[in-house]
Amino acid sequence: MYRNTFLLYVVLYLTFSCSEDNEIINHPPIADFEISDRIDSYYLISSRKNPDNAILSYDWKSESEIISINDSKKKDANFKLPALNESKTIGISHTVYDGQTYVTAHKDIQLPILTEIRSWGLGRELKKGISNNVDYDWYMDQLGTGKHSLFNCGPTTVTMAIKWYNKQFSESPEDARNTYRSSGGWWWNEDITNYLNKYSVNNSIIALDSSDSLINELEKGNIIILNLDMYYIRYQSNRLWHIDKFYDTQNLGWGHFIILKGYKLVDNELFFEVYDSYSIGANYNVNSLKGNDRYYRFSDLDKATNNWWDYAIIVSRESSKSPIGIDPAKIIHKYGI
Repeated sequence: MYRNTFLLYVVLYLTFSCSEDNEIINHPPIADFEISDRIDSYYLISSRKNPDNAILSYDWKSESEIISINDSKKKDANFKLPALNESKTIGISHTVYDGQTYVTAHKDIQLPILTEIRSWGLGRELKKGISNNVDYDWYMDQLGTGKHSLFNCGPTTVTMAIKWYNKQFSESPEDARNTYRSSGGWWWNEDITNYLNKYSVNNSIIALDSSDSLINELEKGNIIILNLDMYYIRYQSNRLWHIDKFYDTQNLGWGHFIILKGYKLVDNELFFEVYDSYSIGANYNVNSLKGNDRYYRFSDLDKATNNWWDYAIIVSRESSKSPIGIDPAKIIHKYGI
């Protein structure tokens, strides 16, 4: 009897001991997240910890009706910066669930005003800038400028420059094409200057030494025509932004004329405000062509001119503001489409 009692105690002890050893203890996840300012949007990046490597589900919520969170049930989420007239603080919560326990983290975000430089993708803080626009429309798309429209960046660019100089100028890019190389083909730099001279527009050619060469002319109120290899201008990363190239140039030697009419120093990046005639109908919306008020980075423009034509044609409304230029007969000329 004593032996049977002893065996019963042993069985009971082992049973309860094994039961305790096999009990699964849940270690809840730890919710946390980081906030990344992406200029015109914010990214919410989960940095949760998952001690048990459990399958997790996620939920993101905003405490403000002005915010609509995209991918709110995914690990990482985002939302567009709303059009605010003043800075506003909003709360964001991030909940993580491992099948047993809900854990929530909360953070406040100070949202900035949605400025033009943010909505256009240039950056966050405008430090300095100028624009030599005029109070009438002078942008032109080379699409529809005649049978040579795909090669009419030179005729279109010079026509825009003369229109900026003289509001009453009524000739078209097709008229310019019919003046020089009417049978087609690329225009050259001397075609640009010859056409400017034909209409008595102040112009001169300078060598490009640094960004100051361009900034100094713009700050005098002038505009600038560049002939560059667009291959070196980086392609857009966001089709809604106004920065970088918006069309493909797959090979070296993509000579092209553009107008610089201003600049902006944003954060630590220098952009130049451009009229690029190669919209070919591409637009942000019905009333805004992509070549109109485009911004190209100086770092790209520098490479693109160094590898094509390292000069600039300066167009001045006042002869006193026109720089002493280089003799065109003493430099190599290049073509552009």
